[in-house]
Amino acid sequence: HQLRDTLPFKLDETHETEWLKDAPLGITDPMDQELADEGDPETDARNAILRAEFARARQAALSALHEAERAADGVAPPHTFSTLTDAAARIAALSYLRVKGTLPEDQSALSPDAREHLRAVADRLARAIGPAWPILKSPLKLSYSKINDYLACPRCFLVKHVLGLDEAKTAELSVGHIVHIALERFFKEWRLADAEGRPLPTRDRLVHLCTDALRAESRTNPLPTDHEHRALLEQIQTLALNALDKLHDDANILHIEKWVEFPYDSSGRRHHFIAKLDRVDQLASGHFRIVDYKTGQSSKKLLEPRKDDLQMAIYAMALPRLLNDDDRPIDNGGVAEYWLLRTAERGTIGFDAIDFDKVRAQIDKVITGVLAGQYGRNESTCKGLCEIIGQ
Repeated sequence: HQLRDTLPFKLDETHETEWLKDAPLGITDPMDQELADEGDPETDARNAILRAEFARARQAALSALHEAERAADGVAPPHTFSTLTDAAARIAALSYLRVKGTLPEDQSALSPDAREHLRAVADRLARAIGPAWPILKSPLKLSYSKINDYLACPRCFLVKHVLGLDEAKTAELSVGHIVHIALERFFKEWRLADAEGRPLPTRDRLVHLCTDALRAESRTNPLPTDHEHRALLEQIQTLALNALDKLHDDANILHIEKWVEFPYDSSGRRHHFIAKLDRVDQLASGHFRIVDYKTGQSSKKLLEPRKDDLQMAIYAMALPRLLNDDDRPIDNGGVAEYWLLRTAERGTIGFDAIDFDKVRAQIDKVITGVLAGQYGRNESTCKGLCEIIGQ
């Protein structure tokens, strides 16, 4: 309200009330929108930096509130209050910087780290030089999702993986998360019972585990109606039972939901990949099979994996480290399979059919772009996440 009288434009009270009611935390507010269309390249660059800083502060507050919401004991974590206070102080200082062109004299409410960071922001705005976005340094921490996100849209990669402003969790992502939890618990019980010669867990046990997993998720993300809860549970159980009844076979289950970290060399630098494999089996032939569950819609890309399939190539590269044998060559008799749980179909590709040179070229391209701070928007495949920071 104090800023309202000093700005060259007027923010209608009704408009502001409607915005506060409907807009999610972490995106630009009406004042940001006014600054998004200046037209002057230098001014646009300045405002883009400010919008990103506002978004980071809002997201910090949102994350702290989310942690408090998930507190099972009814007590907010101790750092919640300091995080919220610091976020508010940063937003106030940024508002002053946006209007006055300098930081306020009284910075006592800011934490030392926030104070140092905002001084750097102010200095960069004053000099109008240097990169607008942070540049990551070697060695990079890589993953399939990071590589895939950068190839789809470098600007969205910046927002999600550099600025830390992740996309909202969708209902489809929630279903996949719950199904993965249920299948992980079920097949771990299966593997243990099989090793000990005990009766294997049944379909009823898997149904029970699905119910437990949804109940646990609903504690922090409750569904509004009983009907929606029943419909979601039925969907989750159907997907999980398709995995058991129509896709699972007699292969020996070696690993379930395993995180694997392995080195990756590019242009004389060593980086680090981390991959999460849903399941690794050993077939009767002695070769290995990597399984990745897919709970979304079926597609030709998944049913007929291409020779440059990025996800399965990275998982195959992780397999030697998972097997504690970094010198082991790629298992040319092994296979990678997408298990499409909606349709109970498999998409299979042999390791010997994967063009690892082509995949490595894609990975190297991403590494080069990230280290150079190249975050241009890919209009053809952008999903819109980067709209939070403008063009």
